[in-house]
Amino acid sequence: MPGFVYRPEFTLHEGRFRYIMVVKMPGVTKENVNLFITNGVLTIEGATVGKIKDNFSVWKYKRELSVPNDVDVRNISAAMEDGVLTLKVYKKPVKKVITVR
Repeated sequence: MPGFVYRPEFTLHEGRFRYIMVVKMPGVTKENVNLFITNGVLTIEGATVGKIKDNFSVWKYKRELSVPNDVDVRNISAAMEDGVLTLKVYKKPVKKVITVR
């Protein structure tokens, strides 16, 4: 029986050298999170099992986001704590052009 897939709430902050994304997935542990980038799209998936009355239910989370061109896809870190996933997505180094006069 297919279950409902929730789109987790997230916030995104852009800094000079990186983006920080905070994704809320209540009940999800780091062992149940999958992150991958395919064709410029970051996919975040998670799942948790809960009990309502005497029935077990599975809650699934999935969010897909376009990755900006300035992101270094080889330089991403993630941490999960209390159902909150924090991603640090670093930007590519900017090459500064110096004009000779």
